[in-house]
Amino acid sequence: MKLISILLLTTLIILSSCSTQSNMDKAIDLANNSKCTEKGTLTEQIHYNDNSKTWWIDLELPKQGCNPACVVNLEEKTAEINWRCMGLIN
Repeated sequence: MKLISILLLTTLIILSSCSTQSNMDKAIDLANNSKCTEKGTLTEQIHYNDNSKTWWIDLELPKQGCNPACVVNLEEKTAEINWRCMGLIN
C-alpha cells in the first residue's frame, strides 16, 4: 500500500511539473510575439504569480529606477510591460 501511494504521489508531481513547464513555454511564446520584445529582450528570470494568475518575465530594458517585466496572462492571451519603477518620478 505504501509503495502504491509513493508511486501515485510521484506521478502527480511529474504531471504537475509537465503542466507548469507547458504553461511557461506558452507564456514565453506569447511574450515573444508581443510589444514586450519590441521594446526589450526577455531574460531567463521567470516567475508565476498565483494571486494574479500571470507569468512575470524580466526584461532587459534600460530605464533608470525601473525593473521592467513582461506580464503574461494566458487566460486572456495578453502580454504587457510592467515597469516596476521605484522612487520619485520627475
